Amino acid sequence: MSVLVRVTNFTPNTVIASQEVDDELNQLVNLLSGVSTNKNAVLKFSDGATPPLQVDQLGAGSIQQWLQNGTVRASLSGLGKLLLPAGIGATPSTDQISNFGTYFVDPTQRQTPASTAETDFSTKTISANVLAADGDFILAFSGITTAANANNKRYRFYWNATTLYDSGPVALNNRNGLFVGYFYRRSSTVLSAYMGMLTVEGIALLAVNGTDLAAQDFTVSNTVKSTGTNGTANAGDLTQRGLILLKGSV
Repeated sequence: MSVLVRVTNFTPNTVIASQEVDDELNQLVNLLSGVSTNKNAVLKFSDGATPPLQVDQLGAGSIQQWLQNGTVRASLSGLGKLLLPAGIGATPSTDQISNFGTYFVDPTQRQTPASTAETDFSTKTISANVLAADGDFILAFSGITTAANANNKRYRFYWNATTLYDSGPVALNNRNGLFVGYFYRRSSTVLSAYMGMLTVEGIALLAVNGTDLAAQDFTVSNTVKSTGTNGTANAGDLTQRGLILLKGSV
């Protein structure tokens, strides 16, 4: 591989051969113009007070993009956030995560209506190859509150059509709860999950569920979803106060 290097060491107050300048400038011009794509740009800088490279994006686009064979592998957004593929296997996911591994946040408070039908709260499509390698995982967090009555309330969390967590119908009267869990790719065809509801007002753990799902395909999109159900057709019996998904890769 050719490397972009200095042809000669420049000495102050000495004559620089024109050919040496031409050689270096031609390397740089070819590299920047894309004529030559097999040269490494090597910067050596010893001034501790001045950055060796500054990029000033005057527009609204990305500050930087790192590509491999024309495919974006990472970038810095206009807000200065570092964005990375959510799945970094051999075929990276097109979904991205930002600071702290944030994959999805639904900050909206969602309530059950005046119905006993199961109501969708938050839904997130897990794009192909987000769980790209064995051990890749997603952490789930949400909080719930319940109305001050003796009606049954039920909170559930799904992977596609399979229930990962089910609190069961519980008569929670004016309670607060914290839902926590994780699911990860145990192998190329198996999803493992461990999820539960931890209440904070004197009631024990509600239905901690551990499960393995075989015959999974992580090269296609999958869906995770949270839902709420009233035991009585009373609006607002169960409120999800937000859902957060964090993504980690091995």
